[in-house]
Amino acid sequence: MDNKKTPKKTTTKKKTPSKSPTTAKKTPVKKTTTKTSSPKKTTPVKKTNTKPKTTPKKTTTKKTPVKKTTPKKVVEKKVIKKEEVVPEEQLVEEKYRSRLAWLIVRSLIVIVLIISIGSLAIKPSSKKSKNVKDDYSSSLVNSYKEDAINKCLSSTELPKEVRSKLQYLETDLFKYLANYNISLKYGEFNNNYEISYRSDEVYYGASLIKIVDAIYLVENDVDLSITKRYESRFRMGYSSKVSTYKIGDMISLKNLLDYAIRVSDNSAHLMLIDYIGFNNLQNYGQKLGGKAILSGGDLFGNQTADDMAIYLKKAYELINNYEDGILIKDAMLNTEENYLNFDDVVIGHKYGSYESYYHDVGINFEDNPYYIVVLSTLDRNRKVITEVSKKVYNIHKSVISLKEEYCNNLYQ
Repeated sequence: MDNKKTPKKTTTKKKTPSKSPTTAKKTPVKKTTTKTSSPKKTTPVKKTNTKPKTTPKKTTTKKTPVKKTTPKKVVEKKVIKKEEVVPEEQLVEEKYRSRLAWLIVRSLIVIVLIISIGSLAIKPSSKKSKNVKDDYSSSLVNSYKEDAINKCLSSTELPKEVRSKLQYLETDLFKYLANYNISLKYGEFNNNYEISYRSDEVYYGASLIKIVDAIYLVENDVDLSITKRYESRFRMGYSSKVSTYKIGDMISLKNLLDYAIRVSDNSAHLMLIDYIGFNNLQNYGQKLGGKAILSGGDLFGNQTADDMAIYLKKAYELINNYEDGILIKDAMLNTEENYLNFDDVVIGHKYGSYESYYHDVGINFEDNPYYIVVLSTLDRNRKVITEVSKKVYNIHKSVISLKEEYCNNLYQ
């Protein structure tokens, strides 16, 4: 806009020499020109005063065309300005407004369509939402029930309601045991449930001490690769494995442990107790809670059902938590004089036998494990000991099923 005003200054220069003082009074154009024009306009005004005669004629003739032409030019320029600049802005604004209006209309149409479709789908969606809510709430309830049931099942405490239902089975077992000189200790590892029958009675333990040999070596982290020389003083009957070695041969503690439990090798026990030390083994058993261990004046000693239950619990702990504990389990899973096994039930065991004394103790390693200790003076009466094992197994299965029933009914 500043560049277009400059032509006005040139027109005022031409007008000033021909104008008379009269014309200057008539037209107010000079006031506008003098404000916008530069100081050069003052010099031609003096010249017009010196030549008054010529100016009126020239001015009259020149005034009209100049006056007519100048406003036209100014108007034309102003119109041109409006035609070149203003309409473009208006066109842009109009385009923008029309676009905006179209967008608004289109969005309104979309909104109307959405509302109409949504109104049609309100009823079925509400039903679905109700179903979803119901499903979600029921899933929460089910998950809560499952957690509560699992917590009940994993609890080691056996509910009183379950114990009361087991009494008739216990009574039946005790009636059977009363016919024989026998002691029993049975217990669940995952449930605080035990049955004891004359469990504190002392028996000559015979080879049951070999369980204590094994758990001593494993719990004390003895290097089982250590070897011990087989000497003549260790020679003893019922030593089917060590007897295959020559006097002076070296036998590893690992092999001696396996022989002592798997085949109840007596020479293996004598070599192990010589390595461990009589007093060390006795003190170890007493620290665990054993009362009769190595009493009786020989290297085998006496046992009670209560004492053997303690050693079996320790063996189970070591089997599950010590690297060498698996050696005890592998050795116990044998069929050597195993009177506890029946049908498809397999129990890892260790037996002890001397004269009329016959004992069988072991662990059932199934998902719900339990231990069983049978000490007797039945002189290898396999039928009675196996029958006791069956009755104990039935009680064990009843414990699991009754507890599951109780926990499931508790949250129905």
